[in-house]
Amino acid sequence: METVIQGVSTRRVEAITRQLCGTDFSAATISNLTQQLDADLAQFRNRDLSGNEYPYLLVDARYEKVRQHGQVVDQAMLLIVGINASGYREIVAIEVAHLESESTWGEVFKRLAERGLRGVKLVVSDDHKGIKAAVARFFTGCLWQRCRVHFLRNLMGLVCRKERKRVVQALHFIWTADSLTAAQRRIKQVVTFYQERYPELATAIEEGTQETLAVFALPESQRKKLATTNCVERLSQSIKQRTRVVRIFPNRHSCLRLVTAILQEIHEDWSTGYRYLELDLTERKEVDEDMALSLPREVDEAFVETFEPVLLNV
Repeated sequence: METVIQGVSTRRVEAITRQLCGTDFSAATISNLTQQLDADLAQFRNRDLSGNEYPYLLVDARYEKVRQHGQVVDQAMLLIVGINASGYREIVAIEVAHLESESTWGEVFKRLAERGLRGVKLVVSDDHKGIKAAVARFFTGCLWQRCRVHFLRNLMGLVCRKERKRVVQALHFIWTADSLTAAQRRIKQVVTFYQERYPELATAIEEGTQETLAVFALPESQRKKLATTNCVERLSQSIKQRTRVVRIFPNRHSCLRLVTAILQEIHEDWSTGYRYLELDLTERKEVDEDMALSLPREVDEAFVETFEPVLLNV
């Protein structure tokens, strides 16, 4: 069972046992053995969360190919990482669904509430309408942060290749402002600069960049790690390393079983590893306009040297 979880296909396990033990275990037998994990994995997915607060949630999904009714279809693996009141990361939700929508994400959030999840102050995700609607419905009053990496990827298709580096610099110019007010002023400068050359890009920046500034409401030390869903993206890469061996799962249960087993291992490493964030929840931090964003200074300096003089003349 451990060999399968570590990413070895059932057919290769069959060959290994023949070599090491002189005994044949068919792929079907190995699959049946791995089903013994289901009870423990279900307990992990449904564990009680009421003993802690989870001020920050990072939400994303990845797709796996699953055989259903004689056809191969994509199934969404809905993943949520929670950062608890002690600053440690936890895998709080793993679900499989036919697609991402407001109803599927709503069901995930509803089950989290039933399991005792509370204290949510910020949710980070991409711009998926289903996630945004479900967050507004089930976490009323909490902040929503649009993932900056996803936002940048969306912008890349609106400009030619040689202009992309400068677009990245322009966005970092906004995000490294000294205050929220300064960031909003820089948005106007960048929009004005691109208005004639790339009007579609200018509109996208004007309409979308404001959604990436929610982290200004947080202490400076927490902003960089909560500006994107990179934490969940790395989880997806860990899952991919194992699931690409399978390629096509025979059913949804086998897909959920393997993904849960992988994430349970990572969850256990997190619980005994380093503290992800330094949190002080004794007092609620409101928007502080004097706080600077924590981003690599070399990016900002490179932008200032090559681009800011142009903006200042706009």
